[in-house]
Amino acid sequence: MGNRMACNRTDEELWDGIDQGLPEVLSHLSECSDCRRRADAFRSTIDAVRLASTPSTPPLPEKIGSYLIRRRLGEGGMGIVYEGEQRTPRRLVAVKVVRGGQHVEGYRVKLFEREIQTLARLKHPSIASIYEAGVTEDGQHFFAMELVRGVQLNEYVRGRQVSRVERLEIFCKVCDAINYAHQRGVIHRDLKPSNILVDVNGNPKILDFSLARITDPESGPAATGTELGQVRGTLPYMSPEVARGDPDQIDVRSDVYSLGVVFYELMTGQLPYPVSRAALHEAVRTICEEPPRRPSSLDRTLRGDLETIALKALEKERG
Repeated sequence: MGNRMACNRTDEELWDGIDQGLPEVLSHLSECSDCRRRADAFRSTIDAVRLASTPSTPPLPEKIGSYLIRRRLGEGGMGIVYEGEQRTPRRLVAVKVVRGGQHVEGYRVKLFEREIQTLARLKHPSIASIYEAGVTEDGQHFFAMELVRGVQLNEYVRGRQVSRVERLEIFCKVCDAINYAHQRGVIHRDLKPSNILVDVNGNPKILDFSLARITDPESGPAATGTELGQVRGTLPYMSPEVARGDPDQIDVRSDVYSLGVVFYELMTGQLPYPVSRAALHEAVRTICEEPPRRPSSLDRTLRGDLETIALKALEKERG
């Protein structure tokens, strides 16, 4: 194994290589324990700075556009989602706004607008529908969409002790919705249980197309929020090409891989790779190089078709 004394890489060279996803630097990290330690220290420092600089949650607005705001439903790095009330027609809706208000950075607005364009072309019973999009008088970008009453997929399965047959029925509905999106030139790119809500009747709704990629020829070059070396998404559910930050390789097969992880977890209760607490470079290496655990090693009743489906979806070779 390498060490700091034998390594001529400076901290600046090391971080630039990681930030840009340079293959030679990522390969070097697998061999040099000291550089791995320094890389992990860099990430911890950056995470601490990001946390400290994250703006505090804004107060609950009374109104966004024509919608009366009732409560906050959730928030992420890009936006905040509220429960709103529409007067005509009278109904409750979900209202999403770009984090940052009228002073939001241009790239956030572009990502937000792409999510709006994506949702506008998708009309499927298992995909939340968009109703309206606009900009408020004070310059805040927003859109209103179907308010989904449900719980996250994993929570639904655990809380209700859902049978295997019911899990398969839910998963088939999710697959049908994603196939529909693919046929309309949309790749979701962030499929995971927390982006799939299930209502009391077992009907799933797929949410959060903020990282979606539009691929049809009428849209020109594929629209995506990822540049070479950038990694966006949720690591345990990423396909190898997404984990590597290689946007040119991202296509419908990337969603199929993520669906494979969701399916594996639905069937076994575990992820195919133990990467949730791994250092980033080690998690990426595992996803890109290591074979997944066979589902039957966790549950022997999964031998046969179900195991074959899971392992086929998780294949690293893009056939």
